[in-house]
Amino acid sequence: RIAYARKRAVRVHLPTAADRAREVAELHARAAALPGWPESLERLECAIADHAGPFGLDGLPAPARVVTTMVPGGAVTGRLVGAAGPDLHFADGLVVDSRLLAGWELVATDADADADATTAVPVAELPPPAAPAGQDGLF
Repeated sequence: RIAYARKRAVRVHLPTAADRAREVAELHARAAALPGWPESLERLECAIADHAGPFGLDGLPAPARVVTTMVPGGAVTGRLVGAAGPDLHFADGLVVDSRLLAGWELVATDADADADATTAVPVAELPPPAAPAGQDGLF
């Protein structure tokens, strides 16, 4: 298991897509060459699917700040540029662990208010989470 802090630190230094594909192909070849595969397992050809582009991981800014807790009355605003595991990466280097968002309301800002906006700008409004039905809010 690798800690998320370590993963965050290395995401900004990803090798090129070609280097990543070459390394995966080499590892696949080494695994396929191992003896003793049971007859019930079929060795498949190597098929590489690099998700760095679709998830916005190529060219991420260095993590400048990481949200570690949510507070009533606070807000997180910014341009979402990448997502990896539970981490949401913003253009200014802010990283939000999406596991912290459970129970908090997420609302979109008005894209017209930001003349530079070319994509949706996510905003996390942070009111206290609602208590489950039948509870007084004291957990």
